[in-house]
Amino acid sequence: MWWSVQLVLLVLLGSSRNKKADTPESCSASEEEGPMIKSSKLILEAPQDNNAGVRVLNQEKESLYLGLVQQTGSFIIKNSKVNVLELTNNEELLISAVKTSVQALTYNSNLIIDQVSQWKLVLYETFDNEPYGWSASGVSTCGGINMLGGYGKFGGMEVTKEF
Repeated sequence: MWWSVQLVLLVLLGSSRNKKADTPESCSASEEEGPMIKSSKLILEAPQDNNAGVRVLNQEKESLYLGLVQQTGSFIIKNSKVNVLELTNNEELLISAVKTSVQALTYNSNLIIDQVSQWKLVLYETFDNEPYGWSASGVSTCGGINMLGGYGKFGGMEVTKEF
């Protein structure tokens, strides 16, 4: 049984100034532009019990490996030391980097760092409508943000939420 991975890629190594049709001349490397591959799809196939992947090298012969691991079914991006990124069959995204920066992070399950579960967002309320389930219902707006309570609303009292 054969399995395959379809990596939909638009790979441009170097600049994209060369706009000629796909001919042997347009796919060759030039010193001013660098190597260029013009393709929108790359299909890798491997026999059963083997991995399928592609290794990308730079001029210093450092490499990144992108591929599917047959044993686990995971898609990985790996450098010479570690799987930098792994997407498992269980829909887990594992990031093994010394530093990870993101502009925003949204998740719908568990956030685990160094095998320790972190905080979890259970409910998100914007208070755009009348609060539901709260023991008090005063909503204020400050700086364009709606909030439960606010200046002079709940001073000296306890506010609870019933789910």
